[in-house]
Amino acid sequence: MLDLVAAERERDSRPVVLLGFSTGGRLAYDVAARAGDAVAGVITTCLADQQRDEVRRRLAARPELAQWAGLLGLVPKPLGAARVPVHWLANIAAVSNHAQFANLVWADPLGGGSWIALSFVRSCLRSAPAVAPEEFSGPPLLLAHPEEDRWTPPLLSRRFFDRIAGPTRFASLSGSGHLPVEESGLADLDRAVRDFLDEFGLQ
Repeated sequence: MLDLVAAERERDSRPVVLLGFSTGGRLAYDVAARAGDAVAGVITTCLADQQRDEVRRRLAARPELAQWAGLLGLVPKPLGAARVPVHWLANIAAVSNHAQFANLVWADPLGGGSWIALSFVRSCLRSAPAVAPEEFSGPPLLLAHPEEDRWTPPLLSRRFFDRIAGPTRFASLSGSGHLPVEESGLADLDRAVRDFLDEFGLQ
């Protein structure tokens, strides 16, 4: 990702603003933390810290699976390459408040229908933030969180977001599930992003 940011800065003189949906929010945060002045802003819809037990319980396909997350560290290296369906591990049903859309994500070979290596799952669950929120000296950050997120409720993200040092803004996406596809939430997102870009001169 850092290479991609560098390539974009060489290609285009406009500010680089990272946008991370779902778990991509933490990825955007981590990249910005490492990129220094190369990233001018961060927009996320979720900032849940998967190291926390309460977050793991929400992310897991069944809450009891979160209790076994620590055992992944005992999986021998050769078995770490073993792959399992994403929907065996993650609560894909909660990705949207619209059952039809959630079913499409569940079956998508690039989404919930894909297979994932146990070693990758282990690294995700163990991954600490690039820097602690209290030490974040990166660019301005907007958390635009779906109001009716059944997968990672706003409170889980706020517990991380509220600790971030530096300029932050929060917006609630009304009537929206984890992946905001509802018109009301998309309208709120559009308005929040425009206001954020205008306020910090990121156009």
